[in-house]
Amino acid sequence: MFRLFHRHRQRPTLEEVEMRRAARADGLKSLLPVMGIILLVILFFLLTLIVFRPLRDLRRLEQDKAAMQGKLEDAKADHEKARNEFRWMADPEYFENVARDRANLAKPGETILRQPEALPQKR
Repeated sequence: MFRLFHRHRQRPTLEEVEMRRAARADGLKSLLPVMGIILLVILFFLLTLIVFRPLRDLRRLEQDKAAMQGKLEDAKADHEKARNEFRWMADPEYFENVARDRANLAKPGETILRQPEALPQKR
């Protein structure tokens, strides 16, 4: 009974098999350029991740280094300025000159010359 409902499938001939195989081969040959382009795109993105990202990081680090060099130069200049001020403050003549200038005092026999714009104006 089972055989009544079961259709008997015809087997393809050798020519039909060869034609199907040739059609599949032609289809694959037409896909090769597309697959090549896809492969190149994937390789490009991998190259970007492997090569260009470290280069970007290196550029950022170089910029950071330049900024830190600028801060270091500023700090050195501030240090030198403070060092020079300390030298002046350690000099007894400096304190004497500052005190004489603020108190408008002169040593005996000394003449003080001031520029007119430095004199206090009377109202």
